[in-house]
Amino acid sequence: KNKNAINTLRNAVLSEWGSSVTVIEVDMREWKAPEKADIMVSELLGSFGDNELSPECLDGAQWVLKENGISIPASSTSFIEPVSCPKVW
Repeated sequence: KNKNAINTLRNAVLSEWGSSVTVIEVDMREWKAPEKADIMVSELLGSFGDNELSPECLDGAQWVLKENGISIPASSTSFIEPVSCPKVW
């Protein structure tokens, strides 16, 4: 969905990583991996770490990783703080 992220990653493959990295642009829920991956990187976090069904998508895609594979991000924690403003209230 994020064309800028894909373009940035493709440029990094061309300029830095070479054939050691493969960028795959597809909905992870529909992709049929030919083999298990060492690393899975996702940009599906958003403001609270739950935008675009991020937890459900990332959890559902764990089968793509090798047994000792790494998911980036590995976890996410959201915090909320109550705020009061007498002027607005």
